[in-house]
Amino acid sequence: MRRNYLNFTIIFLTVFSNHVSAGIFGHWFNQCQSLGAKKVRIHTIQGVGDISPLVGQDVEVQGIITAIARELKGFYIQEENDDTDANPKTSEGLFVYSKLLPEIERGHIVRVRGEVQEHFGMTQIKAIGVSKPCGQEKIPSVPLILPLAESFDWEHIEGMHVVINEPSVVLNTYNYTRYNELTIGNKLLIQPTEIYAPGSQEADTLKLLNNRSKVIIDDLANDAPSMQSLLLPISAENTLRIGSTIPSLSGVVDFGFEQYRIRTTEPLRVERAPRPSIPEIDAPLKIASFNVLNLFNGNGMGDGFPTKRGADTMEEYSLQLEKIINTLIAMDADVIGLNELENDGFGPESSIAQLTNALNTKIGENAYDYIGKRQEVYGSDSISVGILYRPNSVTPVDQLNVLTSKNSQTDEKGPLFDSRRNRPSFTQLFADNRTQQQFVVNVNHLKSKGSPCGPDDDSEQQANCNGTRTRAAEGLSHWLKNKYPTQPIFIVGDLNSYALEDPLTMFAKHGFSSTVHQFNDDSYTYSFRGEIGTLDYVLANALARASITDAIVWNANAAEPVVLDYNDTLVRSSKNKPENFRNSGPYRASDHDAVIVGISFSDF
Repeated sequence: MRRNYLNFTIIFLTVFSNHVSAGIFGHWFNQCQSLGAKKVRIHTIQGVGDISPLVGQDVEVQGIITAIARELKGFYIQEENDDTDANPKTSEGLFVYSKLLPEIERGHIVRVRGEVQEHFGMTQIKAIGVSKPCGQEKIPSVPLILPLAESFDWEHIEGMHVVINEPSVVLNTYNYTRYNELTIGNKLLIQPTEIYAPGSQEADTLKLLNNRSKVIIDDLANDAPSMQSLLLPISAENTLRIGSTIPSLSGVVDFGFEQYRIRTTEPLRVERAPRPSIPEIDAPLKIASFNVLNLFNGNGMGDGFPTKRGADTMEEYSLQLEKIINTLIAMDADVIGLNELENDGFGPESSIAQLTNALNTKIGENAYDYIGKRQEVYGSDSISVGILYRPNSVTPVDQLNVLTSKNSQTDEKGPLFDSRRNRPSFTQLFADNRTQQQFVVNVNHLKSKGSPCGPDDDSEQQANCNGTRTRAAEGLSHWLKNKYPTQPIFIVGDLNSYALEDPLTMFAKHGFSSTVHQFNDDSYTYSFRGEIGTLDYVLANALARASITDAIVWNANAAEPVVLDYNDTLVRSSKNKPENFRNSGPYRASDHDAVIVGISFSDF
């Protein structure tokens, strides 16, 4: 009998030990001491709607601590496993706002008393009492898989601990050094109108799918992070490009700044996407498009900063210029259409003149020249397009031709090409020095999507001023075909339109098609809010297409964190960057990627 009793004791102690390790001891045998208010379950506080049905009430809850957020002045708790309900629409998690925190750790079970509140859309308890830990339990996690299901609702898991076990990719780093935020997704996401016609069912479906395929991850604070507390380290030589892979992550679901987010509770790991090497195109001639991101040189004499756009100081301008020069050298193109130059004419103190001089200083005297030798300024916009060329490769024929509202074709609405909104369009006829074949390079920067143009012009699917850009495409096409009916024509620049939007469709209608998409459908030149697409082009008519040997996008900029640009300060901040964020290399010289096209007229 004693032997049987001993066996029973061993069995009991084994089960007892297992219960303790699983937290069942704390749940069964050591319930937290009451704090004197009505005890309710967390899911009762959350309810089935966006707003708690118990707002304003003094309640008491018990749960497992899933995350401690001292910077947010609180912690997150989740209902114990045995006390959850069977309703998938009620969350089992909650944020506890408590300025005074006892000695608690993740996994501890505590009781909380306080007032139920809705704090900027997030349900919480403002604690007036928190018990000492009275048990421990393994933190339960809700598995998430991106893209989320169509029926998924973040409200149903607000405050709960979640885990993403599948690899995800970095989609957006804009707010990284500002708020320690990253946007991640299951893969790189494409702008719907890059691959589908605007207004089509396919485009609408992809838009909804993209929204379900990405989520913000954040730290456990709202203030600007120190560079030492970033979720992942970063520097000019240790970049964090979009497309970098995070194998897995876990955290608590929070709502703040009008968006749901996952506040991470474990250190992140990442496989960083590599930077693309310098592009190589084997062709006798190369034409390129490059947006220089507001290259303003002050007064042209080392002073006059800040200006309307671009660098705020001479030091910033010097770094910006150096990054752009290193980009242009790497591109190694014979004709380069530039966007976002300061619109200050063509004299010796102009932005384009000093860019050309600095470029030649680095690679050799007279290696490049620019089109436009007069002091004239075209248009009233602060930025302009421009043209660089290699005199050893090509020779300008005749003078620069400029399309504005004054010489555009008109209809009942006025000029098709409206230079009050689009920048004046520069066109230069060149001759290939090797073959003497003449060809046209036309450089444009069409109206941006940022500011509205009016209800009959703006588009829900194609953003602001779609009508203005489409009319410009029509007017420009007519003008070029009438002026150069027998010449190969290359339309170069930032057209501010994705590949299947109306302006590009209009160009295609008139015979001008994207050279890059002819060779690579996966190309992109810009990243916006976690989605990639093409805004920068070298379009070609049929005569020009016959000469093209290759066309590529050099993704040196759009995938890079904005914080690695030429600015001295962090993004939208007055704080100075760490020195190791500054680099004169070509990566993040702009926010747009360069397009480079190889041309051979030998068999033309």
